[in-house]
Amino acid sequence: MSPSQTKAPSLRLFVECLKKVPNPRSKHGTYHPICTILALVFLRLLDNKTSLAEIERWTKLHFTQLKKFLRFRYKNKRWQVPHAITFARILRELPLADLQNAFAEFVNDLVTRRQQLMSMRTQETNRLHSARQKGIKKSIEKILKTFDERIAAIDSSIETMIAEHPDWNEKDKILQSVLGVGAKTSQVFLSALPELGTLNRQEITALVGVAPFCRDSGTKSGSRSIKGGRADVRAALFMAVFNAIKWNKTFKKFFDQLIARGKKYKVALVAIMRKLIAVLNVMIKTKTYWKEQNIPAEK
Repeated sequence: MSPSQTKAPSLRLFVECLKKVPNPRSKHGTYHPICTILALVFLRLLDNKTSLAEIERWTKLHFTQLKKFLRFRYKNKRWQVPHAITFARILRELPLADLQNAFAEFVNDLVTRRQQLMSMRTQETNRLHSARQKGIKKSIEKILKTFDERIAAIDSSIETMIAEHPDWNEKDKILQSVLGVGAKTSQVFLSALPELGTLNRQEITALVGVAPFCRDSGTKSGSRSIKGGRADVRAALFMAVFNAIKWNKTFKKFFDQLIARGKKYKVALVAIMRKLIAVLNVMIKTKTYWKEQNIPAEK
């Protein structure tokens, strides 16, 4: 496989992601960036080549094409290709967790940026409705077009990163098998909630911020309320629940039961949020897809 057989946007995204991996080497004597070393290794692994000497030879063979994407060392008026010993030293010292964290952080940055652009787009849309002058309207429309282009580009980048990550790709399909959980919600869960599938029900609901906490003091028994947690995940979960109680038969039935028992609308919504994240947690942990079922109502 040559670099020309790899999509350029995918390779650029991959290299940007690898830039977040911490360098295990000391600064003294470091020449080639770690993202360059790792990118070369992973490109060869795609072709089922594991020999470090083969990686070095392949890099020299396709050097002209690779130079467009990777930063090689330039010394003594010539370009330097990483030696097989360099590959071996970095792979020996680099923890696997650092790679996983770098990938999650990179996708989370993209998701966060998309949310920021969506927020600014909403503001400009509201200004468009209230604008009176024709020139101002045209100015806002141009800005909205720019926002749409940037949001589309980020969406494409996120989809590419998830599609090319086997573990995340499988988790994405599991999450979206639940009617109510869409692509954007799944992206937030994958990037901002990496603990999903590794904790128990109480821990995951508290981490998201939908666990009920008591307000008792002495003989006084106060109402339960939620607090803390990850706001971005909770916002995405709320939108998923808002759709689930309309289109998902299981959660709609559960919601109707809570309302029939006299629960307030928002209290019932939070209960569904808590139930949904607990169900998703079990699905990711057991790698099972959604199927309609009877969920016992909370007391």
